[in-house]
Amino acid sequence: MTVRRAIKRNRGRALAVEQRMEQQGKPVLSATEARQATRGQGVRYVLAISVALAVVAMVIAYLVT
Repeated sequence: MTVRRAIKRNRGRALAVEQRMEQQGKPVLSATEARQATRGQGVRYVLAISVALAVVAMVIAYLVT
């Protein structure tokens, strides 16, 4: 199965699920609406801190051995 065919098939399934949810009276929201916030704001800080701690740990390990 090609990637394009798989994407097209999944879109069709998603539309069918969305239509069923609308018929049942359930709210249908996009990912952004459901999240109601921006994502990834703290990721850069976690990455920077973890890399810095890894470097410090490697320096300590180098100095100890």
